[in-house]
This record gives sequence, structure tokens and C-alpha cells, in this order.
Amino acid sequence: MNRKLKLIGTAILIATFASTFSACSDTKTDEQARYMRVYGTIYNDGELIVTENAVLSFLQYSDMSTIALCGQSNCDHSKAVTEDGLPCLAYGKQTLPFLYNEKLYWFEDRYETKDGKAVESAVLHSSDPLGTSEKEVCKIEGFSCDWISTSVLKNNTLLFFPYQSAYDEKGAITGDNTNHFGVLDIETGNLPILVQRKTIKQRF
Repeated sequence: MNRKLKLIGTAILIATFASTFSACSDTKTDEQARYMRVYGTIYNDGELIVTENAVLSFLQYSDMSTIALCGQSNCDHSKAVTEDGLPCLAYGKQTLPFLYNEKLYWFEDRYETKDGKAVESAVLHSSDPLGTSEKEVCKIEGFSCDWISTSVLKNNTLLFFPYQSAYDEKGAITGDNTNHFGVLDIETGNLPILVQRKTIKQRF
């Protein structure tokens, strides 16, 4: 019989998926439950968390210790750049981080200028769990992913809700965002489904 997992705080949702992590039932199965929430993911033996200084870490429930997900030598994870001028590999990965098939995934909200206009993009990255061997999986131009966002991971398929920002004639964000529903293959970067969900008024 499956044991119920309880999340202290606000759990966004529960998703089932195939994984290489330990199962949460008494017998081996192909699927298990995973919580996806604002700042990380809960596993059976720990949780991905983002600390106050924007460092992605893994909290081990066994002894409540935290491990910064950074494989950079001589890095104390206190700031974005080490004294040697190298980046902290755990810094700035607070948007929908999750582990799957021994890889770390996260979104970056990237803002660029094209033809004099601001262009936003939701960029999915992957790396090994300690941040090395990073690569860009895909770039969804015209969209962003909010920290406060619902998502579901099943096998290698991510169901998520990116949004499009609205701008006024001066190029300033108005807060009238258009929500969409997307289905993304995190291994290939293929986005077969991206449809409008609804328009909301965000309060800043």
C-alpha cells in the first residue's frame, strides 16, 4: 500500500511519473508520486529548496542537512561569483527546478531586445545534479515561467503553464498576462502543445 506523503505548507499538486529514485510504496512499481511546488520538488528522502540568497540546495530529511548543488571547487555558495571569478553553479536556478534521470532541470526567464522591442523567453536548461555539463534544452520565445507556477512531470513529459506579458506603447509591462498550457518533452525540447488558457491581471 502506498504511503501518503504530506507537505507542510502549500502543495500545488501531485504528479505520478517513472523515475530512478527510490519508490514510495512497499512494492516496486513503474510510477511514484512527486510534488512540484513554487521553489522546488519534494522527494521521498529529501527536497530541492532555494535559500534566501537564491542558491539551489538539496535538503536531506534524514539529518535535515542541506547540500548546495554546486560542483565548483573553492565555492562557499554565499554569492553568485567565487573569489576566483568563477560562477556558483547553484545560483539563480529558482524557477521550477527538478531532478529527473540523474539530471537537474530549471527554467530561466530571459529578456532580450529585438528590433528595439523587449522580447521575453522561457529557457529550459539541464545539467548534472551539481551544475556541471550545462546545456540549453529549448527556448520558448515570447513566454516566461513564473516562480509561483503549477507543473506536472510524468516520465519525460512536463505539463506547465507559461505566460505572455503585455506591454504598453512605451514598452513597460502592464501586468495583463495571458496564461498558456504547454506540454514539453524535456529530453528533446519538443513542444507539441502550447495553447492559450486565460488572461489574468497580476498584482505587483
